[in-house]
Amino acid sequence: MVKDRIFTTYQMKRIIFKLLFLVCASFVCGQTLHFTNGDRISGVASGIDDSGRLIWQPKEFSETLALNLEGVKTISLYDEAYNVPRINVGVEVKMNRGDVYYGEISQLDEKSLTLNTVWGGEMQLKMDMVSTIYSLKGERYFLDEVGSVSDWNEVKSRKKWVNSASGIKARARGALCREVGVDHLFHASFNVEMSGAPRLRILFLATEGGVYEPESYIEFVVQRNTISGRARLAEEIESLGQVASLEKLDQSQRCQFDLYFDLKENILAINLDGILVAKWNLPSGLDQGSWLYIFSDYEGEISIDDFFVKSWNGAFPLSEEKKEEFLPNVESPFLILNNGDLIEGELLGMEQGKLEIKTSMGELEVPMTKLNLIDLFRTPYSEAKRQIGDIFLQLKDGSKVTLQLAQWKESFIRGYSQNFGEVSINVEDIVTADFNIYKE
Repeated sequence: MVKDRIFTTYQMKRIIFKLLFLVCASFVCGQTLHFTNGDRISGVASGIDDSGRLIWQPKEFSETLALNLEGVKTISLYDEAYNVPRINVGVEVKMNRGDVYYGEISQLDEKSLTLNTVWGGEMQLKMDMVSTIYSLKGERYFLDEVGSVSDWNEVKSRKKWVNSASGIKARARGALCREVGVDHLFHASFNVEMSGAPRLRILFLATEGGVYEPESYIEFVVQRNTISGRARLAEEIESLGQVASLEKLDQSQRCQFDLYFDLKENILAINLDGILVAKWNLPSGLDQGSWLYIFSDYEGEISIDDFFVKSWNGAFPLSEEKKEEFLPNVESPFLILNNGDLIEGELLGMEQGKLEIKTSMGELEVPMTKLNLIDLFRTPYSEAKRQIGDIFLQLKDGSKVTLQLAQWKESFIRGYSQNFGEVSINVEDIVTADFNIYKE
């Protein structure tokens, strides 16, 4: 005989909470497999077998698939509109090959940097593979992610932009806009991937939304291997400049742009994959509008992700020529402080939140709270080598990790990074996993 079980109110609340959690988890953890030919299928990845095939359980039918990785482009582990949360504590560490890690520094010396991350625990990074260390404390985000198409206003023609594995993409001419208020100093960053012959236009500081030609704006254009800019003030249009024959746009499937605006000094600086490629003068008297536009022109496909707009302290990134001007004969890194001061010297270590630096003025202690960035361009240089079988991960905290994949199970993956060694990462910490990431 089975006895009736009487639940207390507390137990019922716990049961209801667990049921709601399971229901929500089933939506959050939906996965999508994207193929190199453009096909996609929803389901769940249960791992990679001993033959190197991806084991995929489709959502809509019961047959389990064993797929060769040569045709796989991306596995999206979360909903396509997943927004990578931005953090304003700790540091951002950029590696020479392009990986980016977020966390807190627990130890630093001339040979290694120990970074405490939420996904890999304490990782010991090789200092000769580190490019820059950037302090994130005190930053303010005006736009923390590109989001999904539904987060934007479509301009006239609809459904030209759609959600992608990690952002948004367009295959036809169309425009999106949204309000993004900024300060007079701000930094905009985004990743772009283009195929065919499209043209990407981004309007900043536009004075009105929902129209194809706002009355006033700053325009940034990417087309093939060229970038250009112009400003519109009422009826007048002024060219800001143009940079052609950018090899990185020819050679890379995916590029990162960083735009730094100083609206008091009327300057715009542009970084392509961490390198300063242009510094343009902005016209005076520009109206500071609050609308941001993204245009896709001509034929071809444009994908955009990791788009953010945030506050900036006004310290422009330095070109290689400027580095030579500041440090003509020094084999040392340099620091830029929050007030713009630049100090060159040798990193000795870190203790109790203070960097120890050997400079021409003697040994100095610089609190991490005063630090804007450390540039290590003068240290012995090394970078990860491209290898067949490398995968590229975008993680929930915004980190970007390249791994030589060793194992993929349903709940975790294991791999090797040339930057810090072996690591196991929980699948729940991964937003997207890209395969076949290098061009032939």
